[in-house]
Order: sequence, then C-alpha cells, then structure tokens
Amino acid sequence: RFAPLQVFWTLDAFDQTFLANVADRQARAAIDFFMVGSDWQAATFREHHAIPDWQLVVMRQGAAASSASTTASRRPASARARKLVYLSTPFRGLDVLLDLFPRIRAACPDAELDVFSSMQVYGVSQADDRAQFAAIYDRARQPGVTLVGSVPQLELARRLQGARVLAYPNHYAETFCIAAAEAQAAGCAVVTSALGALPETVGAGGVCIPGSPG
Repeated sequence: RFAPLQVFWTLDAFDQTFLANVADRQARAAIDFFMVGSDWQAATFREHHAIPDWQLVVMRQGAAASSASTTASRRPASARARKLVYLSTPFRGLDVLLDLFPRIRAACPDAELDVFSSMQVYGVSQADDRAQFAAIYDRARQPGVTLVGSVPQLELARRLQGARVLAYPNHYAETFCIAAAEAQAAGCAVVTSALGALPETVGAGGVCIPGSPG
C-alpha cells in the first residue's frame, strides 16, 4: 500500500480490458473505494465486478471552469443560427450523424453542422487519426458540414455559445459524458441516445432517444 486510504478513480467503462482484474477480490485488495462518474457506471461495476455498494462513490463532473468567464455573453438559443455541433471522438456516433445530416438539411435547408472531433485528445497524431478514420471524415465533405477538429477549451466554449444543439447519436456507452455537460453549460440543448449514463447527465436539458441510433 502507498497510503492509509487508497481510492481508484476511473471514468472508464466496466468492460475495458485493463479493468478486468477489478473483478478479482485479491487483485483489488489494496483498494478501499472506487470513485466513478455516474449511477450507471456504479451499477455496472457492482454487477460485473461484484463491488459492494459501500465501496462505490459517485462523483459527477462539470463543465471546465476555464469557460466560466465567457458565459456572460451567452445568447438564448432562439437568437442563434440553426447550428448543430458534434463534440466527441469520431467512433462514438459521428458516422451516424453524417449519414443522417442530409435528411436534417432537407427538412431545414439552413441547418449547419460543426464537427469538433479528432483522436488528438488521446495523443494520436493527426496523420494517424486521419488514416484510421478517413472513411468517417470523408463523409464530412457535404453541404453544411464543417470538420473543425479539436480546439482549445476557451475557443470551444465560445463556439458552443453560437450553436443550438449538441447532436450526438451516440453508440458508445458513456460513463458520464463531459461533452454533454459542456454543451449544456453553453446553453445548447442535447439530442442524444438513451445509452449508458447519458440520461443521467442530460436530464431535462435535452432529449435522450431510446433504441439503436442506426
């Protein structure tokens, strides 16, 4: 043991391969508490890793404090352009959204979509990122879509305040979803999937659609 009290704090889902040993009581004997990001994540750790309730602590996240100074200029959604945003990594639902966007634009011709997505947040080089997800990024070459990539936190907060909706047809179970929290902090409604912890995080600040987003 490194300390009298040891807390394992993770926002990773229960089925990640590097968490497999968590189910082994002997392997986790030195861990006193598990801090997780949502009730859903706690339930999955309890079910799949047999961690008792008394060892599970839910600590939800919030929007970055660095964006707080820009909230004074926030405009109501009705005064904003008909702009959708996507804020996550490409493998969590961007493919579905880009396939769906022509139908959105047919119903609302002035709709626009800004895509703030890349794998660079995980330290992947731009070249490797583009090579791995070229098929998805190529679909962004359509009318009304701007593939922005990753931007600094303050710029993202400013850009979100000019958008109306976080469009997130998610098919990757989130343990919290910081993107939803940041979008709500900027005054965007969230339209996403009823998957993982998203219903908890979104709450009354958007719509969580049941079923497969495909």
